[in-house]
Amino acid sequence: MNYKRLCSFVFPTAVILSACQQVSASDHLPTDPLTISNNIENYHQIIAVTNQTDTINQIGVAETKLNYAVTESTVFPDEAIAYGSRITKGSSSTPSKKRIYDNAQVAYQQVDNGEWEAAATVGAFFTSIEVIPYDRFVEMTQLFEEKGTISVDDNSYTISYSGVDADIQTELANILQQFPLSDTHYSANVVVDKADKRITDFHLVVEVTNQSSQQKTTQDIKASFSKYNSNIAREFIDK
Repeated sequence: MNYKRLCSFVFPTAVILSACQQVSASDHLPTDPLTISNNIENYHQIIAVTNQTDTINQIGVAETKLNYAVTESTVFPDEAIAYGSRITKGSSSTPSKKRIYDNAQVAYQQVDNGEWEAAATVGAFFTSIEVIPYDRFVEMTQLFEEKGTISVDDNSYTISYSGVDADIQTELANILQQFPLSDTHYSANVVVDKADKRITDFHLVVEVTNQSSQQKTTQDIKASFSKYNSNIAREFIDK
């Protein structure tokens, strides 16, 4: 298989110009609904997930633990096929690169240009937090649309949300298959193409602060989507 080199992320900052229209999401006119398209045959995605833990230890020294993963993949939801590359890095480890091919029957992986091996579990590509399927991003965006604001320009809608909300906390933990923690703060910006109503960029920062243990954990999820319905599925052939 031929794979494109992982590229750097460029995510647009939501800048609200005076010529743009900003409305409360709850006041978005029913005659002009923001219905995000979920009828996707295939797409290309790049997802970066960074997890950071900041702690004040017993002698008052600040400590930081950081790990991240960047995944570039092509996904065919209806056919349960996905393939791509992932780079992971922890605070005390060297970077590791893994190539992955996954369908409903088989799953293979290649670590650091070694031999291709059968993965232990078929479907692991989809269940990994580093490869969140597009439909889950739609579900998360709908949560932020309901509670946040929508900015409109000539080419896109930008959905923005920042705050603490018990409903979002419960629903988002379910979508991401994580345990919900109280007083979680969310900051989200989602860009939706105005013409086809598909997500192009997604950025979510999740912060949890534990005052008693003087610890703060931050999860940063960035995603970029492209090449909707323009990819061709391929069998597992290493060339």
